[in-house]
Order: sequence, then C-alpha cells, then structure tokens
Amino acid sequence: MDEKDWSRRHQRAGWRGRVVEGKNEYRPVSDDSTLCRDVGSWARIEAAALTLAHPGFFDARFTKSLALSEAGTKRCLARATAVGRYARFLRRLISKKNIGTARPTSHLLHQLAKYRYVLLLPETRGCFDTAAASLFGLGAAVLAWETPCVTWYEPATEPGETHLRVNVQTAHDVIKTLIDDERAARYLALGARQLSDRVLCPACVGHYWTAILQRYRHRFLQPETTTTTTTPGEQNSNPGGG
Repeated sequence: MDEKDWSRRHQRAGWRGRVVEGKNEYRPVSDDSTLCRDVGSWARIEAAALTLAHPGFFDARFTKSLALSEAGTKRCLARATAVGRYARFLRRLISKKNIGTARPTSHLLHQLAKYRYVLLLPETRGCFDTAAASLFGLGAAVLAWETPCVTWYEPATEPGETHLRVNVQTAHDVIKTLIDDERAARYLALGARQLSDRVLCPACVGHYWTAILQRYRHRFLQPETTTTTTTPGEQNSNPGGG
C-alpha cells in the first residue's frame, strides 16, 4: 500500500448510512415500532453512539436524522439501558434530533476512502448486502460488525487476515490496538484489498459462481474415482470413438 496515501487518511473508523425501513436504503423510516429490535438498525445506532463516546476513534454518522416517534423513542431507550457503559450515549442519540448526523454525499465510497479504518455494518434485518462488500476495496482496514448473517463471500474471508470482528463493547479496544500497531492495521488493509481484487470484483464474482457450478457438476455428474472404464454416457457422447 502506498505510504503517502496511508499517511493522508483519517485515523478513525468511518461509516455513513441510514437507519431504514425494510431493504430499501432510500426509503426513510415510516414505522419505527420495531426499529430497535432490528439487528441491522440497532447496530447502526450503536456505531453512532460509539462516535459520541469516542469521537477521536470513530466517525459513524447518519445521513438522515433518526427522528423517532414517541413510541419508537420509548422502545429504543428501553433497549439502550442494557448496553452498559454506552447506555447514556445511546439515550442521548435516541432522544435528540440531528445528533450523530452528517451531510449526505453522492460520493460515499470516495469519502470513506479517506479513512484508515471502515466499519462494515449490517443492513436493516441484520445482513450485509453486495454494496457493503465494496468497502473491502477501499484500502482501509475493515472492522466488520458481529452478526448471525452469513454472506456468500464468507468462505473467502479470514478474521485477522481480511477483517476483524467487532461489536459495541469491543470496537474501541480493537481500534486502539490497531492505532498502536500500524503494521497490523496496514496488514489488514492489504488483506481486505486482496479479497476485493480476487473475490469481490465484478469479473471475480462471475468466476466464483462458475467455479461453484463446475464443482457441483463434478460432484454429481462425474465418477468420484478415476477409472479406465468408460461409462455409457461417455460412450453415447462420443459414438465415433477416438
């Protein structure tokens, strides 16, 4: 990785996005009655609370204010109580409008490429979408939020090599360790970029699925052991021999 590029980057973990209803990133929340029970939405709220607690380490902000209803606010405040040391920051974020927000941008990836670390946060309903995978190609160390979801590219990832897993309780300690050990941080950033180049690029995705289908074909349509005896199918497919 280019030394000059790395040295210019912000020494914080960046993220920008919304807490949304359903799977549509561009549809604002209209019914927040279950918002704070949603795995992905709550992860985003927790990340924004980390920014309030540790602004020198995190820069995770909403591009649209939460603006919760009275009922939604009560439910979210009730859940915040169980988060321990970050409960008061969550309560502040939930109770006040425009806290934890940033100006929307049409060049999100360009903006996040200015950070040494990026937070990979789950979408609403708790899973990572294909767009989120593009964060691996930014040249930053990826801190992936813990979630029960399994992505299609999960077999190609390796914690400690391509990313590190974090949650609201561990994220601060993890990023402090990376800041103190810049060599480890740059190693993670390189691993993330290599994952992007080898697995997540558009052409790579096509090769990936081709390889999977070929493996299935080999497993179910070809004999498992090598033999010199031709099968009836092979004889029919080559009637002329030779």
